[in-house]
Amino acid sequence: MRTQRFFRGMIFLVTLASFLFAAALPQDIVFAEDVVRLTIENDSDRDIWLKLTGPAYYYLHVRAGETKSYTPLKGVYDYTYYACGTFVKGEIDLNTQKTIEVPDCGYKAHAGQQDPEDTLDGGKMLNLVNFTIENDTGGYMTMILTGPSVYVFTFKPDQEREFTIPMGYYNYTAYGCGGSFNGTLYAHFNRVKEIDCP
Repeated sequence: MRTQRFFRGMIFLVTLASFLFAAALPQDIVFAEDVVRLTIENDSDRDIWLKLTGPAYYYLHVRAGETKSYTPLKGVYDYTYYACGTFVKGEIDLNTQKTIEVPDCGYKAHAGQQDPEDTLDGGKMLNLVNFTIENDTGGYMTMILTGPSVYVFTFKPDQEREFTIPMGYYNYTAYGCGGSFNGTLYAHFNRVKEIDCP
């Protein structure tokens, strides 16, 4: 009888211990085949941030001049990529290994039309261009650009300034020449826009 009671007690303790052990394990076990390597090489002189939303949520920060590797869950993610004072949104497929190469602001990481396989060009993602505006009004001018992004620029008389902004069409309102006037411009790589009084 004592032996039977002892065995029942042992069975109870083993069952209780295995139940407690199973409850203590994490419920979402991630295996190596469930993750993928994402490397970000930041060759620019500014920090960058990448927010990924999809099978999981990640907020990644890479300082200027650093390279970091991450292992997010495989899947397709919506991203918000912030660099060079602006941000873009898009979608990235992280079912295979990817590298994002971030060049200096206003430049592309690779020459030519095609990037190496599984490599994304941070410059192409932002689509930034170096663009110049010349103030030919003869006086001070403030200019508000609205388009892919919104900017406010100020100019001294006869000043020429270069900006790194997303490529595309912008509507502008210029304050100068004793009033304000409107126009449209297209920001394209190394283009110069001269602003005169109407």
